[in-house]
Amino acid sequence: MTSEREASTPAPAVGAQPTIARVYDFVLGGKDNFGTDRAVLADLLGILPELQGAALANAAFVPRAVQAVAEQGVRQFLDLGCGLPKATSATVLAAAQQFQPQSRVVYVDSDPQVAVHGRALLGIEGQAIMVEADAREAEVVMREAVGLLDFRQPVAVIAAAVAHFWPDDDEPAAVLRRYTEALPAGGFIIFTHARGDLLPPNVLEKAVAAYGEAAPIFPRTASQIADFLNGFDLLEPGLVEASQWRPPLGPQDDVLKAQFLAAVAAFGQPPGRADAS
Repeated sequence: MTSEREASTPAPAVGAQPTIARVYDFVLGGKDNFGTDRAVLADLLGILPELQGAALANAAFVPRAVQAVAEQGVRQFLDLGCGLPKATSATVLAAAQQFQPQSRVVYVDSDPQVAVHGRALLGIEGQAIMVEADAREAEVVMREAVGLLDFRQPVAVIAAAVAHFWPDDDEPAAVLRRYTEALPAGGFIIFTHARGDLLPPNVLEKAVAAYGEAAPIFPRTASQIADFLNGFDLLEPGLVEASQWRPPLGPQDDVLKAQFLAAVAAFGQPPGRADAS
């Protein structure tokens, strides 16, 4: 018998173009990827073997951040560039509902395959919807999101491992602010971004070129990443490598120089802001 998940997965075309979502799915141990996606990752790990640990640390950060803002009373989440459901972690909705049972999530991604999976696996009437849109088109996304989210109440905007796919010409920090400015009740930003300034220039150049088989990527310096969050109030411990943001007990993978920087920042007047740190 064919499962809903199997039925929703398109057959791979010969020489299928690798995609961001499928490469990331494979690095996290998922099965919704093709040979071309696996080839991209093999090339990347040949250049930067610690990248897999860094990606896992990035994925593990998100549910911890969701918990942190849910504990502050936030029940609404807007997940930009959500990607394929992760084999290694609970969905944003499941993570949030552990602490706020009435939580609702709008998942957003421009990849048609992600949208198909999202509608089949993430959509829950009255609790979660999938929006197929480019996260840089904030006005389009917000028009769809208002069908589920109440903008008169705080919203957590999740922009995890998405802004490093936006070139400087798109003014990526301004993209994030278009979301926060459209949310009068305030909320939080859950944010991660690939860091490139720790890598030797030749290694960074090779890694960027290898990933370019799937999509252009723009790792930035720590200072440039911090600029995304100017004017927002960072929760402790601030902007740090993802595995170091309120880490769980136990040993952590050493991601060395392959890092995603991560932070949770408050904007407006979300609940619990005064003691959010």
